[in-house]
Amino acid sequence: MKTKLLSHFKIIIITLLLTSATANSQTWREVGHGVDTTVSAMQVFNGDLYIAGSFLHVDSVLQPANYIAKWNGTSWDTLGTGMDNAVSSLTVYDSALYAAGTFGTAGGVAVNKMAKWNGATSTWSDVGGGADNNITCMGTYNNRLFIGGNFGAVASASVAASFIAQWDGSTWSSVGTGTSGRIQAFCVYHGKLIAAGIFLTAGGVTVNRIAAWNDTAWTALGTGMNQTVRALCVYNGDLYAGGSFTTAGGVTAKYIAKWNGTAWSAVGSGMEQYVSSLCVYKNKLYAGGSFIQAGGATADKIAVWNGSTWAPVAGGMNSTVSSYVDALTVYDSTLYAGGSFVTASSMPAKHIVRLDTTSTAGITEYSFEANSTIYPNPFSESTTITFDKELNKATLYIYDMLGKEMRSLKFSGKEITINKENLDKGMYFVKIDVGYNTVFTKKVIVTD
Repeated sequence: MKTKLLSHFKIIIITLLLTSATANSQTWREVGHGVDTTVSAMQVFNGDLYIAGSFLHVDSVLQPANYIAKWNGTSWDTLGTGMDNAVSSLTVYDSALYAAGTFGTAGGVAVNKMAKWNGATSTWSDVGGGADNNITCMGTYNNRLFIGGNFGAVASASVAASFIAQWDGSTWSSVGTGTSGRIQAFCVYHGKLIAAGIFLTAGGVTVNRIAAWNDTAWTALGTGMNQTVRALCVYNGDLYAGGSFTTAGGVTAKYIAKWNGTAWSAVGSGMEQYVSSLCVYKNKLYAGGSFIQAGGATADKIAVWNGSTWAPVAGGMNSTVSSYVDALTVYDSTLYAGGSFVTASSMPAKHIVRLDTTSTAGITEYSFEANSTIYPNPFSESTTITFDKELNKATLYIYDMLGKEMRSLKFSGKEITINKENLDKGMYFVKIDVGYNTVFTKKVIVTD
């Protein structure tokens, strides 16, 4: 005979060992409380980390940010009233921050897919009339700012520019006869501007999705790729390209390849899904994307290449098949990752994280293991988590399975009480944060 389930509300908490980070270990940490949806671009400017994407709010207070925000290492801040649509690219040119994407206004000012930020006056301004369609990427070369995207003209549509244009600080101009399709990434390599994307020709030359510009003409890099190139980066003297391709220069190269100035070659055995971001950090190459394997080993959305082998990074993003890492950068000597994920290192992490490689040596206040008990369990109205050691200035966070913060409680002592309040049926995470380097976690299951 089946036992009838009790109909009143209960919460069952499955207890895990609470432990501090171990010396020399790696783990992903939240950046504040993150943002409410995808991060697509990151850029360091004037000592702060600027991020952009499709998000509308930042941090747990749900502060309106409207597609762009900045992090000073401690807290989040907004940039005026932000934009009216998504931002896909950020870069620094001529000592100023530029943003580009699909937006038509920035800080309430009418702009065409592109704007310049004046940090001194906290204002946005138009960039010479912008572009007549979406901008997907930006880069700098020979003291000029280059943009790529879906546009056919710039300078309020007065200058024809086929998918690429250049800005010298006052005037827009075309780049040869442009390309035959969208550009998605720029990089400077061996004194030339490298452009990559979905195009097949550049300046009338067959290039197959990647080409070099020397300020006079376009040239091919071998025979190019068989599918889209999404990211570029220089590492150990070679040019690395990531994307949706499976061959480069006619050689099998699964989603990532390297160019030594003469020929393309594979990067190990590559990935099983696309690569959308690349970054060099501590003399290693980091790749992010939608993949869950790198070099044949599990590496959930992010992996590191040391020049000979691939390895996972801090347990990866532990996210759904449709999630990805879309942006990587280094800020304050730390690697940051942004994208569509909602967990990292098996903990809630809303769309942006930093890699913590700090040893716990010298940390005394919270450098210990603590066991916990829960009573009652299950419960109808409330339960109490009791620790066998004192916690000081701790914060308890409750997240749903999509990474949305449901509640936070600050406390000190050996116990914290959780009330059911408005928690619906489903699975929740409970995280207890007791310091910069130490995060205690639990899983919570809510049932009836």
